[in-house]
Amino acid sequence: MRLLKLFMLFSLLSLTACAGREYSHPRGISQGDAALMTQKNSSYELYSWKSGETWSFVLIPGSTNFQTFAEITVKYDVIDGVDAMIQKINALAPGCTVFWNLRQIEGFDFPPRRDLARVMQAARDRGIDLEAIERF
Repeated sequence: MRLLKLFMLFSLLSLTACAGREYSHPRGISQGDAALMTQKNSSYELYSWKSGETWSFVLIPGSTNFQTFAEITVKYDVIDGVDAMIQKINALAPGCTVFWNLRQIEGFDFPPRRDLARVMQAARDRGIDLEAIERF
């Protein structure tokens, strides 16, 4: 009987501890993205390329490591489409910085100006410093 009471007490304490950690996130944002929302003052790298008729994106934590197009597009989750990228931007914590095409890596490019502007506006609306780095 005492063991049952201890088990019930432990279960109750575990449930209340977990309940305090619940995270409310915007509709359409995955639980994995919820972690991104808490990392204020973090930096990220955003890369984009055209894949058939769709623009694809990869958003990765900022790094000093140089990677190739193949490494980035295989190692990280690919975000397909501008709307999905905007949704991912909305998952980031306000105050973070995103460098778009930080490194000059063959294979990456910017989407058309209209789509570029949509993503940049979403970042501004969220309070994110998004820097699109174009090289001529």
